[in-house]
Amino acid sequence: MSMKVCSSIQEVPEGFFLADCAVSGGTMADYIRYLMEASGGKLCVVLEPVHMDFRLPCPGGLGDSVSSEELGKLRQDLPCYYSEDLCTNYFTFCRDGAPHAVLFDSLQSLRKKYAALQRGGVPMVLIEDPELRQEIKSTPPYGGVPKTHNERNQ
Repeated sequence: MSMKVCSSIQEVPEGFFLADCAVSGGTMADYIRYLMEASGGKLCVVLEPVHMDFRLPCPGGLGDSVSSEELGKLRQDLPCYYSEDLCTNYFTFCRDGAPHAVLFDSLQSLRKKYAALQRGGVPMVLIEDPELRQEIKSTPPYGGVPKTHNERNQ
């Protein structure tokens, strides 16, 4: 079963549940399983870049949204990492003596989220940004080499 890619909310059928793909704890795979069970498989995940600043500890799992401009200023000269479990990039820093973790998406992390959604059997994804939609759809789902025309038709 292939995942349908929608470009606007109007394309999402009535009765489908909408969810974001921001995960700040646990794993993306567990989150997808939970969403699929809770929605009875009628799920559309909104795929868009997430930039969140979390003051640590963060028991509620909710951070503060960060603009792209703020993100650039915050991560200046800081090492960045990638979390396979969360399918996102992150870095840490201290502000006023308090530790912070910033989770942020890149095109690569969004591609990995897209692949995780496919593996999890999510039937529909909403990608409103036309450039991002084209980038995601033109990439093989698991980071492999695109198939040739003959291979696709076998």
